Amino acid sequence: MLRNVHRLGVLFACALPACGGGAKDGAKSGGGAERGAEQAARPEAGGGTAPSQEEPGLAVAAGDEIEQGPLPPNSDMVLFVNDGGLLPLGCFRAEDKKIETGTKCLDMVPDGAEVRLGTTTSTAKRKVTGRVEPLCLAGSGKKVALSAEGLGGGASYVVAVYPPPTYRAVTLVPEETKSEKATKLAEDVRAQWRAALSRLGAPQGAVEAVQVARVDVDGNGVEDLFAALVIPDPANDERYRYSGALLAPDGDIAKAVQVERSKRREDVFELRGVVDLDGDGRRELWLRMNFAEGGGDRLVRLDGSKAVPLGRWTCGV
Repeated sequence: MLRNVHRLGVLFACALPACGGGAKDGAKSGGGAERGAEQAARPEAGGGTAPSQEEPGLAVAAGDEIEQGPLPPNSDMVLFVNDGGLLPLGCFRAEDKKIETGTKCLDMVPDGAEVRLGTTTSTAKRKVTGRVEPLCLAGSGKKVALSAEGLGGGASYVVAVYPPPTYRAVTLVPEETKSEKATKLAEDVRAQWRAALSRLGAPQGAVEAVQVARVDVDGNGVEDLFAALVIPDPANDERYRYSGALLAPDGDIAKAVQVERSKRREDVFELRGVVDLDGDGRRELWLRMNFAEGGGDRLVRLDGSKAVPLGRWTCGV
């Protein structure tokens, strides 16, 4: 069991930009755009943190405050993850009222345009400087990401948007949601998750939380409960009996929906943020799959009790 716990630490450590963020050969998510990055865990609900609405906003340089401006559905929007270059996770064309994914999103950003970069605690506006290979495709010659001022020199930006005002449609999930305090499950809550997993066909075993976070996904004003869960395999420290991600609408674990499940049972998932990419009031989940060699990201939309992936995992997977 201890080896499995250590393995989780390795997986999350290698999700950081310093590990290459998703390169297959060795080669994460923060506060909301208008919210603070920390809130105490709520033990009565089984742990978990959410962005605070009462704390000051993100740190920004004077004169570089997040712009007011149109948001989807009245504006185009492109959402990027930083992997040594800005890889598009998804985009929305206001004219077509349609979400798209993949490299076609790159064409929506004009040469020399400004994007807004963000971390869990800060944000800055920077100019796009061309197309580059992301770390996960280093040496391939495939320039399927954008470069921007400020991405080098040890910068820890994890997300970017175009145009800059649409940053207000993004809420990043605090790192504290993966802390020991946030993931320590009360026994009654652990039993509820165990029952939910059994209903979803997961094998028996001790349930452990990798991440517990609260965020309003469906836009009804009530926080939903996200949990990345694993069931370690005592006989095999290289695989889990189960690894997946669940979302409990309005915090009701009995109605939890499985958002992702690892087929290899070697991966762990995390929620990096949510975004209302098309302005319909419902937020898409920005998920990351972490594994020993790297990881990758993609957006997932909930359609009732069904999780619908929007595009493929980025090239780290």
